[in-house]
Amino acid sequence: MSDPNGGQATSSVLRSGTLWAGVLVAVAGGVGIAGGLQVPDSGALSDPLGPRAFPIGLGAAALVLGALLAISARTEGVAGAADTGRRRTVAVLAGAIVLYVALLIPLGYPLTTVVFLGLLFRYLGERRWWACAAIAVPVTAALYLGFAYGLGVALPTGPLGF
Repeated sequence: MSDPNGGQATSSVLRSGTLWAGVLVAVAGGVGIAGGLQVPDSGALSDPLGPRAFPIGLGAAALVLGALLAISARTEGVAGAADTGRRRTVAVLAGAIVLYVALLIPLGYPLTTVVFLGLLFRYLGERRWWACAAIAVPVTAALYLGFAYGLGVALPTGPLGF
């Protein structure tokens, strides 16, 4: 089926998708900042940044990058983005993130993150399950150690108990 407008309708749809992806990332950044502000301050003088710095910094980066993406979609459009599969990928990733956040408390951080990352790697093109697990497990462990022991952030444990 050809586009009677010479691709303008497709470009408009992709610009709209990019705009909404930017808005979604910016909102997630705002939520990250708000969540970071809820983290109790350690009060330790030896740690001037405290456990709030990482989630607030990460949220601020997502907020700025999401805003820049949304602004670029509004002002310049998406050059060469004629692939409608991108919209599907953005929608799948947004849905996966929402599902990840919803399952984080009942299933806990380790289990939810390993499953999320494994399925994400599989969706993004890795066809070997063992390779998905070989990446997801150490990444989850490294993030857990960084948050739990490096920053002192209590992560949801879920049924695994750690």
